[in-house]
Amino acid sequence: MMAGVADWKGWRIVSVVLLLLVVAYLVHFAVTRPAWEWDAVFYTMAVFRDGTPDAVALHGKAWALVEARMPRDAFDALVNASAARSAHHADAAAMVSFLPHYEVKLGYVWLLRLLAPLADPLLAMRVVALAGALGTLAVLFAAAWRTAGLVTLAWLPAVTLFGLSSLSTMLAPDPLATLLYVVAFAAVLSGRLGGAAVLLVAVPLVAVVLVRPDSVVLNLALAAALAVDSRRVAAAVAGGSLGAYALDLALSGHLGWWRQFILSFRPPPHDLAGFDPAFSLRTYLDVLREQALDVLHLPWAQAALGLVILAAVLVARREAEPGPRRAGRLLAALVVGMALRFVIYPSPELRHYDPALFGLCLVVLHAAAPAGAQRRS
Repeated sequence: MMAGVADWKGWRIVSVVLLLLVVAYLVHFAVTRPAWEWDAVFYTMAVFRDGTPDAVALHGKAWALVEARMPRDAFDALVNASAARSAHHADAAAMVSFLPHYEVKLGYVWLLRLLAPLADPLLAMRVVALAGALGTLAVLFAAAWRTAGLVTLAWLPAVTLFGLSSLSTMLAPDPLATLLYVVAFAAVLSGRLGGAAVLLVAVPLVAVVLVRPDSVVLNLALAAALAVDSRRVAAAVAGGSLGAYALDLALSGHLGWWRQFILSFRPPPHDLAGFDPAFSLRTYLDVLREQALDVLHLPWAQAALGLVILAAVLVARREAEPGPRRAGRLLAALVVGMALRFVIYPSPELRHYDPALFGLCLVVLHAAAPAGAQRRS
């Protein structure tokens, strides 16, 4: 009886209905409940800075737009969330000194500037976030569609466990970065790495480094895995990613790894002028220990461990059959990439791991699909 239920062909119809409901929910959520985050003010300033170099004028222009677009209660909560934020709201020079921390996301800022004739930065961020979340959902749904029976619904717990609804409202580069990654992962899993793979795999992976420079860590792990099938694609990913990372740093005047590390995990100064803390191995190890203990208690991290175990079992069974081994190599690269990223920058925030987590979901769906469906993909 259970086999009949699991193999019921009607699950595809149920999956489509649920997809439409989830899309409607994400759109409603994004339109009515945007995440008014502090970082959005900095990205607004980064967009405006191209034509407004004066710190006082830039500060005033950005805050005027934020105050005009945000509900009053949300604006007051944003400004008064801490003494540091209130101080930056009142001090243009100090707040502008933090801008390189955000301008280093060159690709994201460029995209918002490109959309400037159509939408102000806050609206553009909301549109990009929703598009990124819906695009990610589409890739996951397409992967689940190639499976059979009840597994065609497997995209639903994935988007719930790893916060796709939060990505749809996030005024930050992460929704776009996640979409670029899942497109590349789907291309890796879809077939042999031929000539088109440079466009379908390398281009999105290099672009994502412009959107989030820290993505270079995962990209180098992916390049090592891709080298088994195509050295040309691997070289394009590694070389392009390192080049994009260097461009990010050169054009933004970014603070560098250690200073950003201290800003993220220790109380930051009011003004970054002259901020140059000496490297301390003890501080680094203290932060790493603190954040590791924090991550161990997070539900998404526990779900991720279960997902890795499931993916490993399914991939091992799939690779016992004749055929390519790209799913296993991608799985290894995702796990290694997440681990390296945490060691270098031990943030417990889910958004930093969403690309790899949704990549793991694609690996599971790929391994669960019938062999014939994998070949047709």
